[in-house]
Amino acid sequence: MLVRVVYPVASSIESLAFFELFMIYYIIMIN
Repeated sequence: MLVRVVYPVASSIESLAFFELFMIYYIIMIN
C-alpha cells in the first residue's frame, strides 16, 4: 500500500527532472 502512495509522487518528480534535463539539452543544442 505504501508503494502505491509513494510511487506516483516519485514518478512525477522523476518525469519533471527528466523534462528539465531535456529542456536544458534543447537550449544547448539551439545555441
